[in-house]
Amino acid sequence: MECPKCQFENPDGVNFCVECGGKLETICPKCGYRNSLSHKFCGGCGHKLSLPEAALPKDLSFDEKLTKIQRYLPKGLTEKILSQRDRIEGERKQVTVMFCDMEGFTQLSESLGAEEAYAIMDQVYEILIHKVHDYEGTVNEMTGDGIMALFGAPVALEDAPQRAIRAAHGIHREMSRFSDKIKQENENIPPLKMRIGIHTGPVVVGTLGNDLRVEFKAVGDTVNLASRMEGLAEPGSTYVTEDTYRRTEGLFRFEVLGDYSVKGRADTVKAYRVIAPSTRRTRFDVSAERGLTPFVGRERELDLLLDSFDYHPVLDILKSNFNIGEGDNDAEIGKKIKRGLKILAADEATTLPYLLELLSVKDSGIDKIMMSPEGRRDRIIEALKRIVLKGSGIRPLVMAIEDLHWADKSSEEVLKFLLESIPGTAVFLIFTYRPEFVHTWGGKSYHSQVNLNRLSNRESLAMLSHLLGAEDIDESIEELVLEKTEGVPFFIEEFIKSLKDLKVIEKKDSKYRLAKEI
Repeated sequence: MECPKCQFENPDGVNFCVECGGKLETICPKCGYRNSLSHKFCGGCGHKLSLPEAALPKDLSFDEKLTKIQRYLPKGLTEKILSQRDRIEGERKQVTVMFCDMEGFTQLSESLGAEEAYAIMDQVYEILIHKVHDYEGTVNEMTGDGIMALFGAPVALEDAPQRAIRAAHGIHREMSRFSDKIKQENENIPPLKMRIGIHTGPVVVGTLGNDLRVEFKAVGDTVNLASRMEGLAEPGSTYVTEDTYRRTEGLFRFEVLGDYSVKGRADTVKAYRVIAPSTRRTRFDVSAERGLTPFVGRERELDLLLDSFDYHPVLDILKSNFNIGEGDNDAEIGKKIKRGLKILAADEATTLPYLLELLSVKDSGIDKIMMSPEGRRDRIIEALKRIVLKGSGIRPLVMAIEDLHWADKSSEEVLKFLLESIPGTAVFLIFTYRPEFVHTWGGKSYHSQVNLNRLSNRESLAMLSHLLGAEDIDESIEELVLEKTEGVPFFIEEFIKSLKDLKVIEKKDSKYRLAKEI
């Protein structure tokens, strides 16, 4: 029997696909009898299986379910995306695909009956959809007992793999709570767990429908690999491919599972199981742990920053205000923060978790608070706003906020309030943002702007030499780096990392050369 999910030809007598684990039977909505997918009528009661039972309002058609998704989409998102349809369609994108599938739906139907099982699945769909939208993904398909979600298409995201894994982590947490709740109502219900598979790769966006469904033109097998990972995953776990692992390494803890044979591919696929988020929250945290690249060509800009801050040494404002020493452990830090918040008369519930997170305290409690990265950022800024003015009266305060161009309107309002509150205080604010971003405080007398220009060829090659740890580099490599990175430091770092990962360059006799044609 051919599996409708992966098209694998299964031997007779099996109920689940031996390749991907998908079910190979149809549950009669009228009597619950288990039928082969090839049956047109139920073998238990004669009900026509191609017609859903009219008494089951929850058993919606695929198109109706997709329409239902729209009420969960963030306000204005649909219109924003569809207005860019001409630019999106036909574009080659790097996307992260996530497949979620619920374990034990057949067993659930047998235990409860079709109507109650579909009612529970409706609640499961809400959990899945909300978690995907929390991290700015979109639901592209709804399967019989799960979903296919996209991160990076049609909405472009710079950190799509990280968002997909965080969404998966949130789904597992919510499903565990939901399962416990259902179990209290009916102890005969089996545990409800999701299997999740994630893969990152290139696709060409095809037709974009009004419901934001995306049809892809084949580029490699990006979508299929994500489906294969979901088929391999244990219930309650998330499996990712090496492509996703490389882009999120350091931000999460993984277990290496080894190589798996995948239908349709000559080479094996390496799989990783996501264990938990790490304590490092940003790419900068990961880079700092591995070793940062020295500044090249930024001497003037550094001098400007130092000139703006020549009245006091740069101290960690939070550690100073809460009297936290270098040798304090997490428990001691927590006690000092709580004591300090009482002195400042700041609300502990809405402030403590975010300050602990800023101080990299394990078990800060912030992971237990369900919110998107943007929501978390807003609340961190709110917590800082409560203590910034009082704190600056004790020690000078330096705040650095990166990528201001991504800030939403509410965050801009907080920063505008902060800027209007700092004249005459020992507060030094540093923002980084793209040139096209237009802020509202350019006319302030206490505001200075520093533009970062591209590196010169000489500066770019100096950075290249440091990243490779060698002075003797083949001219063809230097020309390639200069051509592809155009003096952008971040591009230079990422490009060299890619050349190493793909084994395009090699070191022979203390000199780096191209190992293969580009």
